[in-house]
Amino acid sequence: MDADDDEIRLHVACGADDLAMRLADLDGDGRDAIVVVKSSLKRGSSLAVIGLRRGKYAILAETPPLGAPHRWLDPAGIADFTGNGRKSMALVRQPHAVGALELWGWSGGKLQQIAELADAANHVAGTRAIDMSAAADFDGDGVADLAVPSLDRSRLRIVSFAPQPREIASVPLPAKAVTDFGLVADGSGPPAIALGLADGSLALIRRAP
Repeated sequence: MDADDDEIRLHVACGADDLAMRLADLDGDGRDAIVVVKSSLKRGSSLAVIGLRRGKYAILAETPPLGAPHRWLDPAGIADFTGNGRKSMALVRQPHAVGALELWGWSGGKLQQIAELADAANHVAGTRAIDMSAAADFDGDGVADLAVPSLDRSRLRIVSFAPQPREIASVPLPAKAVTDFGLVADGSGPPAIALGLADGSLALIRRAP
């Protein structure tokens, strides 16, 4: 860990933008790495990949820190979003203010940014609703897509990164999204997205047959 950090900690307290570690095989070697949000009091958050190095767990790579305290990011999903057979990581940079949806992949022992799209939010400030996203093949092309609210949480956006990053669907919501997303799949058609709205209703959204 960086010696110039006064404190580095995982986001595990209420109000931070992550509450759990994630496991993913990013380089295709058959072993899972640990993906966490790393927080620095001086430099803000970054997404870090932890794995074995010379028999000990260490940070193998991380995204650039956001540059100042209280600047947070929230992981949005880990899947093969590009169709190249390897998993990449989606995150939302500053979901309360900036709302930049970024995709990062593992290459040559480093994390490299693959894509960036504007207008996304996957966390309601001041709550534990930090999983407002879902990864699945929503358009049936065999490659994972990402569902995420717009920055103002008034729309559900379906984003594809293959063959290039783009929005493939936008669904206006009758009230703002306020809960984590759930995937509903019964094998009879495309997966549906379940989410709670600010008016107390539950929305279930699925691509028409």
